[in-house]
Amino acid sequence: MSRIYPELDEWLLPEGAGIAAVPPATTRAATPAEPAQTGAGPQTSSVVIEIDLGMSRNQIVSKLGQPLREIVHGNRRWLEYPWMTIAFDADALTSISNGAPATVKITSEPEGADIQIDGRFAGTTPSTLSLPAGSYKIQVRQPGFQDWQRELQIYAGSEINLHAVMSK
Repeated sequence: MSRIYPELDEWLLPEGAGIAAVPPATTRAATPAEPAQTGAGPQTSSVVIEIDLGMSRNQIVSKLGQPLREIVHGNRRWLEYPWMTIAFDADALTSISNGAPATVKITSEPEGADIQIDGRFAGTTPSTLSLPAGSYKIQVRQPGFQDWQRELQIYAGSEINLHAVMSK
C-alpha cells in the first residue's frame, strides 16, 4: 500500500497539493556477481501501476487482480480493494476513492417501501446498504404515500441511519 498511495495521491488531490512527483525506482534482482544487500539499510523499490479514467473493469482487474468485493447496480459498478474503491459507469472508470465504503441503514414508516438511489431501485425498507463515498439522491417510495427524498454526501467509512416517515 505504501507504494500505491503516493501514485494515487497525485490523482486524488488538487494539482500542487500532493507529494512531488518522484521518478520510480527500478526494481531488479541481484546478479550472482552482486550479492543482495543485507543489513545495509532499507531497500526501496517501487511498482508503478498506470490507471486512467475510462478504463474498463477487465483492464483494472488485469492490473490489480480480483477485488475483495464487486457491487453492481444498474450500469454502475464498484470494485472494492483493501486500500481503495473504484467506481465505473457503463464499464468506464469514473473515480477512485480511498477508504472503506459507507454503511447506510434505511428504514421507513410504513415498512416495505422501495428504495431508489440516483433513480435506480436498490431494495426495500428496512435495508442496510454499503456505498462508496460520493453524492447520492436517495428516494423512498410507497404507493399511496408522498415520496421521501434526501440528497447526501457520503464519506468513506461513515455510518448513516435514515428513517423516512412518509405521509399520505
